[in-house]
Amino acid sequence: MQFEQLVLDIGTTIDLYVPASADEGAARERRGHSRLVGYVPGEGVMATPPRRGGQRVVLSDGQKMRLRVANEEGEHSFSTQLLSQQKNPLPLVFLSYPCAGVSRLLRRHPRIRLRLPTVVYNSSALDPGQCHVGCLQDISLGGAAVELANASAHVGDQLICHARFRVAGAARQVRLLACVRSRLQQVPSEPLAFDPLRAKAVFGVEFIDSSLDTQLLLQAFVLEQSRCKRMPTVMRPH
Repeated sequence: MQFEQLVLDIGTTIDLYVPASADEGAARERRGHSRLVGYVPGEGVMATPPRRGGQRVVLSDGQKMRLRVANEEGEHSFSTQLLSQQKNPLPLVFLSYPCAGVSRLLRRHPRIRLRLPTVVYNSSALDPGQCHVGCLQDISLGGAAVELANASAHVGDQLICHARFRVAGAARQVRLLACVRSRLQQVPSEPLAFDPLRAKAVFGVEFIDSSLDTQLLLQAFVLEQSRCKRMPTVMRPH
C-alpha cells in the first residue's frame, strides 16, 4: 500500500508513534494524535504537532517514527522521519514521505465516497414495483451504502438499483442487483419535527449476480472515481 493510494482528506487524524525514552520504562512507543495538513507524493507530509493527553509530544529533528492512519478499509502503518518543525505562524511538523506501508484490511474492496442519485426497487417487498428515490453515499466493486427512506428495505431484502455512471466522459445507465446486509438509522437534524414515515436510513448492500458487462462498467467507474480524487499539496519545508 502506497501512502497516496489512501487519498486522505485534509484534517484526517493520523497517529505518530515515537520511540520511548530510556526513563519511560517498559513503554516502547509513545503515541501522539496529529491532523494531516497536506502532502506531496514522494516528497513529504505536513501535519500538526502530535499531542498525547492534552500535551504536546516532544520531538527531535531526524527522529524516526511510525505513522498510522485508519479508514473504513482498515489500518495502515508507514515508516517516516521528522525533517523539521516550526512554531510560527502555525505550529507544524514536516515528515519524510511515508514508506514501507503495511495494511490490515477490514474490507476486501476499498470504497469510494460520493453522492450519486439512484432509483431503487425492492423485489422482496409486498409491492416490488414501488419506486424509491435514494442516493449512493459510497461504492466499491463489492457493494455500496445507499440512503433511502427508513421503511424502504430491511436486512436480507434484495434491491434493484438504477443509476447513471459517467465513464470516460460518457453517461451509462447501470442496473445493480444487491442484497441488504446492514442498516443504520440516521439521526434527524430537527428531532421535534421527526416524521418516521420520511426518516432516512443508510443501507449497506452487497452486489450480487452482476453480468459481465455490469462488472466491467462498475470497475471502470470505481477506478475513474478514485483517480478523480484531488491530492492535497503542501509547501516544501525550508
